Amino acid sequence: MELRSITPGRPPVWQNAGEFHVLPSDNDRDWDVQTWKEIGQGYSAEQAQILGTREAQDLNYGPIIPGYKAGDILAFTGRARNLGTLAASGVVLLGPHANPADFPPADLASGAEALYFTPVYTVTEEDLARDSLELTFAVAHDGGARVIERSFSFDLRTGAVTAGPAR
Repeated sequence: MELRSITPGRPPVWQNAGEFHVLPSDNDRDWDVQTWKEIGQGYSAEQAQILGTREAQDLNYGPIIPGYKAGDILAFTGRARNLGTLAASGVVLLGPHANPADFPPADLASGAEALYFTPVYTVTEEDLARDSLELTFAVAHDGGARVIERSFSFDLRTGAVTAGPAR
């Protein structure tokens, strides 16, 4: 698992400043939310993509500060690959992400892989009561007989991120 991006949480009501364009989530181009993330902030099918000005970002997100705010979105990405000679059954991503239904268990033949694109965690007010946030993701298979995990530590005051080794 890798930390893919840190994105400020959207305000409840977006305010525009200057020219802007809205791309509705029900587009007919068959773009999924991962594509939207590459051009702005779109982590779910319910959110429209707003392309606007730097002034609008400043208006909605406020000044840049060290650390994290409630609502900030931590997006991860990962891959599980079966390097063994036997099939791995029930390969599942475990962790604190808000969207586990996006990553159902899978059986992986030898050499096969499962991609975990954008499991997300949203920083909460409760998280900010502490100095740091620890998040651990794991990939388990064969009924939990085998587990590989990786932890991330976020300094909520400075914004520093430390990624531990996969173990």
